[in-house]
Amino acid sequence: MLIAQFNLAQLRHGPDDPRLVGFSAGANMIRRAASTARGHVWNAQDVIDDAFFATRSLWESIEALHEFVYSGIHRRYLNRASEWFVESDLTNMVLWSVSKGEIPDLVDAQERLEYLRTNGPSNRAFNFSSASAFINDGLCNVGTDQPQK
Repeated sequence: MLIAQFNLAQLRHGPDDPRLVGFSAGANMIRRAASTARGHVWNAQDVIDDAFFATRSLWESIEALHEFVYSGIHRRYLNRASEWFVESDLTNMVLWSVSKGEIPDLVDAQERLEYLRTNGPSNRAFNFSSASAFINDGLCNVGTDQPQK
């Protein structure tokens, strides 16, 4: 069993806008850092309709994902997110369990995020703070979400 992650954020500017150069460089560094992080299995980045930036990834555990998201280079760029992304009150990240060998499909990931936004956490879609209620195979020991800007 693995943990799938999907994050979606609306860009403040078009993907070719020079004001996103810092973010674009950072996104590439973050992807490389993720590929060597403890517990990382796979990741992808997508630009959707020239308006949204999305990440999909697979992790061996919630703890490994949480550690990566809230430390190191990813944390430094997360702290600067308001420079590149439109702030929103909507949940922007969803987690779910997948079988080994399964790769998160972009459409399925978007549907799971919408499900979480509409229905709240469940086996189908959860977040860091609700993960322990839906994962009982030793993959979860994280109890709180960190602020996501």
